[in-house]
Amino acid sequence: MAAGSTDQSNGALQSFLHTVRNSLVEREMVCMLEPDTFSWGDGSRKTIVDYADVNSVQLIGYAGSGGRQYQTSLKLKGGKVVKIRSHHYLGLGNFEDRTETYAPFIRELCRRIARRAPDARFVSGSTSLWIVWLVIALLTALVAVLAVSAVYLPGAPVLPALIVLIVAVPLIWLEARKGPATTFDPADPPMALTGMQ
Repeated sequence: MAAGSTDQSNGALQSFLHTVRNSLVEREMVCMLEPDTFSWGDGSRKTIVDYADVNSVQLIGYAGSGGRQYQTSLKLKGGKVVKIRSHHYLGLGNFEDRTETYAPFIRELCRRIARRAPDARFVSGSTSLWIVWLVIALLTALVAVLAVSAVYLPGAPVLPALIVLIVAVPLIWLEARKGPATTFDPADPPMALTGMQ
């Protein structure tokens, strides 16, 4: 049975699996959902956590190498943060899209946490990331002003500045218009932040 489906034949939920290597400095981890717990491990060690021990879930999406990438951050009681990403790190700038298992895994994880941890916060987006994009937008506006001013200066690098603007403005607009973090219904996590478009 494929990851992300449920087995209702015996009344039990099937285990959901997602395997991913988040970055160069991490090992590939196997993430698994069980009826009362979820776990992650790299083969040599495994951590098991009760859904009730999750304080918050944060979903974000961002432009990355290999297209749109997604990340879930789980803040546990005691302050530990667990990050699960949609794209598997293969090498420098090389990622494999594993959204096919990530999306159903995260959607089901949110539902199970909500059932066992009714006080958990479910957050979509990131206010700090939004502020970074606003700062980038301001810097890009400054580049635009300088590019326009440079038209009147002989030998000024106008063309490179215009190319940067043409490439950067659509990306900045796409990211900055998402706004600051908001809450979401864990029974229906936002498809745009889980990779299910």
